Amino acid sequence: MTDGESERARLEELTQAIVSLAHLDFSVRPEVRGSGPMEAVAAGLCALAEELEANVVARRAAEAANESKARFLAAVSHELQTPLTTILGSVELLDQTPLTSHQRRQLRDLAQAGRQLSHLIGNLLDFAELSDDRRPLTVRSFLLDDLLDNLIATHRPLAARKLLRLVEDRGASTRMRVHGDPRRLEQLLSNLLTNAVRYTLVGEVTLWTRAKVVS
Repeated sequence: MTDGESERARLEELTQAIVSLAHLDFSVRPEVRGSGPMEAVAAGLCALAEELEANVVARRAAEAANESKARFLAAVSHELQTPLTTILGSVELLDQTPLTSHQRRQLRDLAQAGRQLSHLIGNLLDFAELSDDRRPLTVRSFLLDDLLDNLIATHRPLAARKLLRLVEDRGASTRMRVHGDPRRLEQLLSNLLTNAVRYTLVGEVTLWTRAKVVS
């Protein structure tokens, strides 16, 4: 191989290493074969590849840690939100019963603390959703009727406190087993139902549900 051919081959090798680095492929690294301008470039590419690889590994580890933290926050916040909604509804119903002035002050302190906790949980859920928008679905088989039963039981005290009727309109299809993420579905329906009760002044709130078979 002539000197010119050797230089062209070396240049192609260095070019391939640069292209690989541009695609974050660190498996292609030129071998340093002595001194000279091309060997200086090869040495620089090797050093750059090591630094880039270390940075990419650190960044991916940080992203994985953030995703795990967001998933944990979302799970814990959701598990706290459902029973807290029931507790707050029951506290508001209790406030309508005969109580001593001392008992009523204690009950209202409890309600205020519960509302503050609910606000904090809502903030945690918002943070988790913003931080983990790529969170995968946890798909499994579950009974839709069971999920709806829990949802209605949780929100009925909230509706009763506002003298609203909470009405269900379920189709026969809700008795089937469905495949999906029950946690996400319950969270979505809970948010919708909570807002419906919150912004309805008189009358009733109807939860209309149907299940549809899709291929």
